[in-house]
Amino acid sequence: MNTRVRLAMVLLLGFAGSVQARTIDVAPNTIVSSPAKVPWGSLQPGDEVVVHPGVYHDGVIINSKGTADKPIVLRGEPGAILESTILLEGATHVIVDGMAIRKSHEFPGVILRHGASFDTIQNCTVEDSGLGLWIGDGSGVATSC
Repeated sequence: MNTRVRLAMVLLLGFAGSVQARTIDVAPNTIVSSPAKVPWGSLQPGDEVVVHPGVYHDGVIINSKGTADKPIVLRGEPGAILESTILLEGATHVIVDGMAIRKSHEFPGVILRHGASFDTIQNCTVEDSGLGLWIGDGSGVATSC
């Protein structure tokens, strides 16, 4: 193997282990104007989605995979209101924190299903929804709403 190829491999492997967690800001009238527009499938362990004050009407489907050491976090700031449902579909090691969820009507405010595991729902309020929190076939779920 020539020197250039070895150097390229060393650099590539060195950078692969140093990926920085990112923060995605959600706010009305911005590029990511709704939690539903977050590219959930491309989030990496340690990434955080911060929902700024506003009323959001689109349902959210989270299929992200965090780790025990680096969960993926969906954090609502005071005044962030979701008038729909959060669905954790096969999501692992995801924390939903501080979200106000309301008016999902006949649907639960939060649904965990299809293998959702090791997820945490904390410091959230769920009102005017069908079932509040529904855990289908999820496991290892912690709640403190």
